[in-house]
Amino acid sequence: MNHSSPTKQEKVAKYESFLSERLQPDLIKVLTKRDQVYEETLKLTAHIELIQTQNKEDAPMRAMVNVGCDFFMQAEVEDTDNIFVNVGLDCHVRFTLEEALGFIDRKEKQLTKRAEVLTEEALKIKSHIKLVLAAIQEVLET
Repeated sequence: MNHSSPTKQEKVAKYESFLSERLQPDLIKVLTKRDQVYEETLKLTAHIELIQTQNKEDAPMRAMVNVGCDFFMQAEVEDTDNIFVNVGLDCHVRFTLEEALGFIDRKEKQLTKRAEVLTEEALKIKSHIKLVLAAIQEVLET
């Protein structure tokens, strides 16, 4: 049997395939997850701040409410002293605005840790990408 070693072009194609089919999509997934973690905290804080601003106006608050499957309808909220917050696993808890802000502070610390883990994972993937690019460069130089 004649086993010939792969050509430069075959080696480069193999590395490029690994880069484009595995590493780059993995990096995009990790960065997307990290962005979602940051966005989750910012959204809830912004909503509470909006409610507090509306409370000062002493008028019912008007909002667009998701009634399911991303269908929205306009609603008027007369009592904004309490809100329901998704605390995880689709479990919603009724909080006062102050309690919700306290929960957000604790949740934010947890989400920051999660974001840091995802950032570390992204850095590892980026270093793998650099290694693959260096390997491609080495193959091309030989």
